[in-house]
This record gives sequence, C-alpha cells and structure tokens, in this order.
Amino acid sequence: DLTLFINGHPGGTPRLLMAAGQDLEPYWEVYRQHLRGHVVDWMEKYRIGNLSPEDAVKAKNSFQHGDMFETDPYRDPNLLPCTKKPFCGEPRLEMLTNDYYTPNELFYVRNHLAVPEIDPDEYVLVVKGKGVKKHKFTLQDLKTKFKKYEVTTTLQCAGNRREDLHDENHKIFIAPHWVVG
Repeated sequence: DLTLFINGHPGGTPRLLMAAGQDLEPYWEVYRQHLRGHVVDWMEKYRIGNLSPEDAVKAKNSFQHGDMFETDPYRDPNLLPCTKKPFCGEPRLEMLTNDYYTPNELFYVRNHLAVPEIDPDEYVLVVKGKGVKKHKFTLQDLKTKFKKYEVTTTLQCAGNRREDLHDENHKIFIAPHWVVG
C-alpha cells in the first residue's frame, strides 16, 4: 500500500501511477536513480511478488524502448559520476584547486533525465508572466539580439555536503550521493 508515500514521491504521483500494476523492470531502465542499494532495500517492503520466469520474458518482450540516454553529450573523464544514467557528476577535488575558476568541462553536472535534443531551427523560448508582455525568442534571437556578458559567480548544487548526513542510521533516498560535493 503506497497511500502514505504516493504524495511524497519526488517524481510526483503520476510517475508512480504510470507503472501501477505492471512489471517495474522496464521503468528502472529509464529511472535508474532507483537502482541504488539503500533505495532498493527501502522499496523491498512494497514488493508484492515476483513474476515467473516465463512471465518475466513475456513482460520484457512486450515493453521495449530505446536508451533515452544514448544521445547525451560526452563528459570529461575527470568528473566523478554519482550516476551514469542520468549523468550526475562532480569534479575531482584536486581539479578544483588547480585554478580559481572551474573550467566549464569540469563544472558539476546534475540531471534528472536525459539531456534534451533541441533542433536549433525549431527552438523557441517563451517569456511570459504576470505584468510581463509575452515574448517569443528563437535560438538565433538569443544568440544575436542580446549583449553578451561574462560574470564571475559561485554556484553550488543544493545537494552539497548531503553525503555527510548519510550513514547506517540515516539513509538518504533523494539525489545522487556526491563524494566531494
């Protein structure tokens, strides 16, 4: 019974209902963040049974989809991956101390799903809101109609140092486990 958990699921209620009553295996290929030991252990209490080997083959053959991550961009090998699909990674600590500025290719990466493929000719950004006149900008507009600025700033993932809170008595079920953080 997921009644108490359904409204607290980080992916929202529709994600849980999408898989309700079905074999979850195909969904784990897409939502791979669930394949971490402590998450699997926690979900075990909700297991209602296992498919027979014959039914498992039928289920696998009836639900096929491609690898939604196959077009994700190349990642610098100096990034330590927390998860590979979706890719989430952080730079090695010694790389951060080489320079005052973190090079773009070593900047931390945090994804919840695959990196979207965008057709530059079809892309449109719509800006609207209360008290704001609605505007539409093509990708070409964004590249050519606005003055470029270079700004030095500090950004930090909201999960920074969360690993320090994770131990045998305190399991963390959200976000990848960052090492350096």
